Amino acid sequence: MHKDSDGVRERHPLVIFAHIEKTGGTTLNGILRAYHGVYYSHVRALTEPGPPARRAVTMRDLSLYRRLVPWLRCVSGHAVRPWVLLEEGVQDAVFLTVIREPVSRYVSYYTYGGGSPRRPWPYSFEEYLDREEFHNYQTKRLAGCADANRALMRRLYLQPLTGLTRLFHGLPYSGT
Repeated sequence: MHKDSDGVRERHPLVIFAHIEKTGGTTLNGILRAYHGVYYSHVRALTEPGPPARRAVTMRDLSLYRRLVPWLRCVSGHAVRPWVLLEEGVQDAVFLTVIREPVSRYVSYYTYGGGSPRRPWPYSFEEYLDREEFHNYQTKRLAGCADANRALMRRLYLQPLTGLTRLFHGLPYSGT
């Protein structure tokens, strides 16, 4: 929060970056961290039960982060699911994400090892192709389901700051 010209405390909207794996999000995290400095935080789901890979950041989590860091203006993380926060009624927030051409992201995710390059998948690429949890992955992350129409409706909230990975070429932190 800061004071406007009349000395009244004003709260900035919280920038919430939904980082989808293998889309160029590390580049955007670097840009956000450099721009926001101490006003930025990488967030994880704190209050939702279940295995860490399945948890999502909730309003309760954001409230905890904001109590710990009252000046917080930007958060990001793999556990950020816009549809969860939208369904919980998040206010004063701006969402952004980066999407990647789906086939490239799909192959890259398999090649990377699903988040751990030192621990390869326990199944072949053909078996990976058959696994339902990886179908329409970006759509599921943004909308909470594989329904493209619902994802498009949710994207209306994300549209002002949604971008494509290929647009990162030449930016600082891009590694390209």
